[in-house]
Amino acid sequence: MMMEPLTKMPQVMAFILELLVSGLIWVPLGCVVGFVVERIACRHALKYVIRSASLWNAMVRFAAAYVTSIYLKNGFMSLLQNDWDHCMDFYSIQSVVDMFQLLKHIFWCKANDEIPSNNDGHVTRQLVFVMVVFMIRLLGVTLGATIGGRVQIVGLTGGIACGKSTVAQVLREGSHNNNKPSPDAESHKQDSTTTTTAVVHKEQTIQFAIIDVDKIAHDIVEPGGAAYHNIVKEFGTDILVNNKGTTAAAGESDTNDNNGPMINRRALGDIVFSDDRKRRKLNKLTHPKIIQIMLRRMVWESLFPKADAVCVDIPLLFEGGFIVRMLFSVVIVVAADPDIQLQRLKTRNQDLTEDQCRKRIASQMDVSKKAQMADICIHNNGSMTQLHHDIHQAATSTVHRITGWGISFAIMTFILSFRCILAALFFMFNNN
Repeated sequence: MMMEPLTKMPQVMAFILELLVSGLIWVPLGCVVGFVVERIACRHALKYVIRSASLWNAMVRFAAAYVTSIYLKNGFMSLLQNDWDHCMDFYSIQSVVDMFQLLKHIFWCKANDEIPSNNDGHVTRQLVFVMVVFMIRLLGVTLGATIGGRVQIVGLTGGIACGKSTVAQVLREGSHNNNKPSPDAESHKQDSTTTTTAVVHKEQTIQFAIIDVDKIAHDIVEPGGAAYHNIVKEFGTDILVNNKGTTAAAGESDTNDNNGPMINRRALGDIVFSDDRKRRKLNKLTHPKIIQIMLRRMVWESLFPKADAVCVDIPLLFEGGFIVRMLFSVVIVVAADPDIQLQRLKTRNQDLTEDQCRKRIASQMDVSKKAQMADICIHNNGSMTQLHHDIHQAATSTVHRITGWGISFAIMTFILSFRCILAALFFMFNNN
């Protein structure tokens, strides 16, 4: 049975249909497209050709917004022509493939080249109706693209004892004029795993909301934590503090009054760092819980931003595989020379032997490989003054990659697509 053209349906029914379609299709589609476009814009893939990250960002956004606006414009024209079949195709997956065919129209397509002539006496009313329907679609796509575009996360990682925690601490405390650390830097209080960090340079302040994966990992192995019982079940009660002679590591209390004995992380570490199979088992028990909590906080911080960017402090970013790597738009790696790395670990953990230190370093991906895979690398081999300078440079470069010139893909799409409305209004005023 042939369906009635949208412009000949009862208007209330047509509006309800369009609102439902917008919520079910246009918003999610805009969210996916916005996420992908903004991710490509952050990547700076042609950095050897286009030196400016902001310019690359703007070019990707504009090209994607222009193609999207033509895609929406064709749907606008199909409504004016009462072509219901084409409208239905506009909602289908096949129409996404057809979108690429629109590229050939980029340089000659005009917004008002197919508006019908005012011969039937009802074109003004029809145009008003179509403009409202088109605006519902456009706002749905724009809303979705805004949501998807905001979820652009920075990953901060590095090798053990390379200074990643130091970099995170400097960010938390802030660095000030002349790239020198300030003893008066203000700490911004958030929850236990999310803090707002500030890098201040001259008159510029760059803020990051930092999600600490180490803290999440620590919390889930606490008594009553999400992974506590599974770890004890897998590795036995010998890893519990004050069980069969085991003692608490530095900084650990013996018991938790509410939920039983603590896990001796040092004893557990000795087990898993000397046995790859057991380390993989521990990762299997903890990583899904960590990722679940991390993702929830990433989305929350992105959708309700309190800072210029959201950064996840995650030690095993590359070890987590391709999927974990794809969570982050920009990856910052903190690296150090191998000799410095070993010496720092021996100094920090004086109860570990040199052989134990080497095993812990070997259990992770080589830091030089991480540096090669990074978007931005901070080499922490020098003084604190140099480190503060490098942190500021990394923060500035990261913000430029994410924000570009400050006009998002969603805004560009709205502006370029709104030309259909302007063309229709121009037609109405010139034919009345």
